[in-house]
Amino acid sequence: MAIITISRLNGSLGEELADQLKSRLQCEIITRSYALENFFGDLPAEVTERLNESAKYFLTTLPDSNETYKDILIKRLKQIASQRENIIIMGLGGCVIFKDDPRAVSIRVYADEKTRIDRLSRRYNIDEEEAESSIA
Repeated sequence: MAIITISRLNGSLGEELADQLKSRLQCEIITRSYALENFFGDLPAEVTERLNESAKYFLTTLPDSNETYKDILIKRLKQIASQRENIIIMGLGGCVIFKDDPRAVSIRVYADEKTRIDRLSRRYNIDEEEAESSIA
């Protein structure tokens, strides 16, 4: 059983690496959008938007509960990791959550700023200024 955590910089090919690993390991990639769709039930659109925009919002306590979104996220990630043979966690603080787990391998994918700007500019057909603002 392997838990692979991937943290990456925008434009550094972290998503492409995750897709290759997914293909080879025949497993699922747990992303922020996956977590929002599957871990928290039906969320109001404004809450989903805030959780999508800011990791800090995960520290917010759920209504009628003493748990934060972060507490639920950690609990569900650990539950999934215990039930599946292999799992890839993209972002979500996976490298911190599983730092002491002997099954976990953490990968940090990065590239220099110019390379990332060039990739994003080509991928999304945007000018370099717009690409640069998306990596800030």
